[in-house]
Amino acid sequence: YINGERVGDAYLDPGWTTYSRRVLYSTYDVTTLLHTGTNCIGVMVGHGWYGTTEAREPNGPRSLILQLQARTTSSSPSATLVASDTTWSSAQGPIIYDHIYNGETYDARLEIPDWTNPNYTQNSAWSPAAKVAAPGGVLAAQNIPPVRKQLEIKPIAITNPQTGVYVFDFGQNFAGFCLLSVKGPAGSNVTLRHAEVLQHSGNGMIYTDNLRSAKATDVYILKGDTNGESYHPRFTYHGFRYVEFTSSTSSIVPTLSSLTGWHIHSDVPQTGTISFASSSPLLNMIQHNVIWGQRSNLMSVPTDCDQRDERKGWMGDAFLSAEEALHNFDMPAFYANFLSLMEDDQEGGWGVPDTVPWTFGSNPGDPAWGAAYPGILYWVWKYRGDVDLLKTHYSKVKVYIDGMTKSAQSSGLHNMYYNYGDWVPPPPAPMCNSHLTASWAYLASLQQFVEIARAIGNTQDYVFYSNLSKSWFDEFNWAFFDGPQSVYDTGLQSAQVLPMSIGIVPPTELVYVADNLLNDIYNHSVHLTTGISGTKYLFLILTELGRNDVALQLAENVDYPSFGYMAVNNIEPATTFWELWDTPFEGPGMNSRNHIMFGSISDWFYKALAGIMSNDAYGAGGYTNVNIEPPNVVSGLLAVNATFLTQNGNITSNWERSGGSATCGQAADNHVLTLDCGSVG
Repeated sequence: YINGERVGDAYLDPGWTTYSRRVLYSTYDVTTLLHTGTNCIGVMVGHGWYGTTEAREPNGPRSLILQLQARTTSSSPSATLVASDTTWSSAQGPIIYDHIYNGETYDARLEIPDWTNPNYTQNSAWSPAAKVAAPGGVLAAQNIPPVRKQLEIKPIAITNPQTGVYVFDFGQNFAGFCLLSVKGPAGSNVTLRHAEVLQHSGNGMIYTDNLRSAKATDVYILKGDTNGESYHPRFTYHGFRYVEFTSSTSSIVPTLSSLTGWHIHSDVPQTGTISFASSSPLLNMIQHNVIWGQRSNLMSVPTDCDQRDERKGWMGDAFLSAEEALHNFDMPAFYANFLSLMEDDQEGGWGVPDTVPWTFGSNPGDPAWGAAYPGILYWVWKYRGDVDLLKTHYSKVKVYIDGMTKSAQSSGLHNMYYNYGDWVPPPPAPMCNSHLTASWAYLASLQQFVEIARAIGNTQDYVFYSNLSKSWFDEFNWAFFDGPQSVYDTGLQSAQVLPMSIGIVPPTELVYVADNLLNDIYNHSVHLTTGISGTKYLFLILTELGRNDVALQLAENVDYPSFGYMAVNNIEPATTFWELWDTPFEGPGMNSRNHIMFGSISDWFYKALAGIMSNDAYGAGGYTNVNIEPPNVVSGLLAVNATFLTQNGNITSNWERSGGSATCGQAADNHVLTLDCGSVG
């Protein structure tokens, strides 16, 4: 605050980093807040990302680094520098507890009126600020959009399942917190507990076991203002659809207007939309769930979930959802920051860890998790054409590829190391051979790096790594291909899809591998058995095989396991994506209702159902050349309207079924466009 006015509108700012490597700072132009004479700077400080790790209690005091540089514009310009130091004063404010995961406690009786105004006089409650140890990392300007309030969400219902217990239903799972409006006696409190679902018993109470040790609880202690009071947290956020409202006094009885949900996330605007006219609303429901799941997991880094004692930058989740995110949101600046954080955590070795910032998992991480470094770099370039970003990270990605290569040469692909594999296939389906998944991830990263070398004009590396990539084909097929059966490994869907996605299947065997993939899908009554890696590529491979009909049936299924089952099951219909295909039947240990890792289906929506595909030459990026071709499908899909942003402007595909052909409308700003309005069934 400066002279009583809040500076900016960000929350949980600056963003999360590996603080021993990098410490971000935010900058603001505060010219209009300053005036001639005495000015006052006041700061509310929370523990933030730096002070909280999972649900453990805060480690150390709240701390800050602040600097104000003021320059006069008079005929004799001068500069004044004000920096936070021990001449500043500090006092206990109304926030008596704050924690990213556990919540916030606010005692309104401790508010200090006018404390950020120049005419305020300090009393004995104030003492000199103490100097604390610096985090150790390099100070760097924050170049990502900050976390801001994006939407206000009104509750759709309130129930009273027990005496003194009220449960608000917001109708949507989302990340954020609540604005509380309340009136009551001083010293009384309101406690808000957040949850994604209700208990399955039907008693109307919230279910919080899947939050594990995260308390997700905000407490407001009233000061007794007869005109009413309002409060929202500042240094926490929650993932929730439901809020339990209780009070220490029976005189406080809430109404629907007592709570308003505030949805917060990194301020990356939605720049892509896709909608479907169909005999079923299911595809629109799935896309809705993707958008809300992705929004909720953009909190300065791409998180896996938004509710439990985790909320980490899991690299596998970020890797597999990146193309979806680039279709739906303006992601380049966000991803440029995340790539820098990967580089920070690579310092001192070749690997990148399972989570970035590295707070969990191993380093080097699982190859399908570490693939996020070359993968996100590659896709930002392919979608937005940023060659400078390629050059910035080229040497570090090369170090990563070389490290992976040495590891593969040491163990052989048949024994490639892994941590997680093709994570969480739908029970009872077994997981794909994890050595195969790890080898696929390494070779996919290697192929992306080869094209990156081509893009920046490094001919020597392009030739060397291209030959290296091809040299692995025979070993991969020796390790995992069953020639007599024409299947990879034991025939699981992921085991066929992943090799096909990197073009490693022997040409003479491709038709047989494809047939066996389709046979396995039919043997499972046209249902998938894939984990997070296989799911991303299953739909795209079916499209390449000319089997959009099968892919669309997989997408439109409503029985287990399917995206439709998540959305329309009669136990807990989802408004975001689950972590597990069978979430309602699993225990609380690992069971998020807002995970984005399966959201890759949205990428297939744009490419296959809208028919928007890049036609750029190998080694070129940016969607400069675009092909729009409506799909050849036979189903209730009647029309698709999609738009997404590239460096050359928006691309729009708008087609409608008309008998056996497609009526097409399209727009492409500054693109070379190829349009094929062929048969659609």
